[in-house]
Amino acid sequence: MKITKYFSIVLLFISLFLPLSSQESSPQQVVPPTLKSITYEKTEAGLVFHIEVEGDFESEFYELESPHQLICQLKPIGTILVPDEIEVKEEVIEKIQVVKDSLPSLRLVFILAEKPLSLEVKTTASGLDVICTPPQPSPKAISREIATTKQLSSLQEITINKEGRQTILNLRINGPFQTTKIELTKGNQFTCQLEPLNAAIIPPLPEYKNMGISQLNLEPSSENSIKLSLFFPKKIDSFKIEKTPPNLLLSFLPLISPPVTPSRPQVKTTKKPPRPEKVIFPPFGNTLISLNYGSYAISSEVFGQVYGQRVSKWGGSLAKTIIRQDNHNFLLKLGFSRISTSGEATITKEPTKFSMSPFSLSAQYMANYIYVIPYVGIGGDIVSYQENSDFHSTSGSTWGYHLEGGVFIKVPRLKFLMLNLYLKITKAIAQEETIEVDLGGLEFGLGLTFGFDLWKSWTL
Repeated sequence: MKITKYFSIVLLFISLFLPLSSQESSPQQVVPPTLKSITYEKTEAGLVFHIEVEGDFESEFYELESPHQLICQLKPIGTILVPDEIEVKEEVIEKIQVVKDSLPSLRLVFILAEKPLSLEVKTTASGLDVICTPPQPSPKAISREIATTKQLSSLQEITINKEGRQTILNLRINGPFQTTKIELTKGNQFTCQLEPLNAAIIPPLPEYKNMGISQLNLEPSSENSIKLSLFFPKKIDSFKIEKTPPNLLLSFLPLISPPVTPSRPQVKTTKKPPRPEKVIFPPFGNTLISLNYGSYAISSEVFGQVYGQRVSKWGGSLAKTIIRQDNHNFLLKLGFSRISTSGEATITKEPTKFSMSPFSLSAQYMANYIYVIPYVGIGGDIVSYQENSDFHSTSGSTWGYHLEGGVFIKVPRLKFLMLNLYLKITKAIAQEETIEVDLGGLEFGLGLTFGFDLWKSWTL
């Protein structure tokens, strides 16, 4: 009944404080980018689409078959200032549809009259330029061959050339293929999905360290598709894809200087900083002092017959963070606890008293989250014990070890205070003459922990 009462108190604390914490921890609202306009013009290079976006965004391109469609996915997008459909009817493009059903991710669907073999994407100061070039050979024959063939094509060879600042990859592919997914993220990470290709045949990678590429990966993503990943040391100004069967040419031009946003004296705009990739929660103090109260069930059957199945156990601990890396923490902990109870001998019925004082040293790992801190630990114990009655007295000490796990619950607005729910398993064998008594057992309880900074921890 005591344990039920304490757990009820803890649940009451959680229900009172967690709503306050959720209100405090809500991130600042960030205004998502705006899709301002989509225009196009005919040039010598082909049909050029100007996509104007105000704010930071990411883009992804991929092709669909039956009917032929080119998909440009922009995210995040908050405000849309263009119509749902834009008529084009120029060369290979019939129209553009603006699909808003999955905001803040927006899809621009280019409806193709015939499939283009060349696609070039450039990063501009105001957004993106997409250049579509009509096919030179007949791509319809290739599409029919892809649809009818039963034998998968294979990637035979990949070579890299450097022409000035431009890096050119040449992929020699035996048979028909498609580039079903093209993506450029963070400005310098390019991925391309090729299919249908025999994923069991992957050629050796060429030397790329001196070709303007920091990392090149070629790996199967399924039984009939291969994923090509490129990482560049600098952001890419533009990339171009050309299909000239049996080759696929990928051209990349690095960015000389970051794009400059044109000044607009009449309108003041504030550029939001990019969201950090890692979320590091506010650290608790590197030194913790805890006071605990729990219920302890000693494994010995004889003990249970004399003193009952469970006894109360109180104690405390001092822990110091040794290593901290982001939200991961490694600590050393010194602990002390005390058990004192009385009972009645099973045969003579004389009153008897028992006390036990474990001292422990343990290593602990704690994972820091916004509301809670789960932890696990392992350590060793020195257990001192004493038993007194009118006819017999004994005392001594023994070694033991324990495993412990639990969770700290942060108290809103009180950064130095946490609640602790824990479960602990101990093993300790005491020997008196020829009798062995297992003083270990299962313990669970709750505690109150105070955190503060004392000296410095090693941060990785």
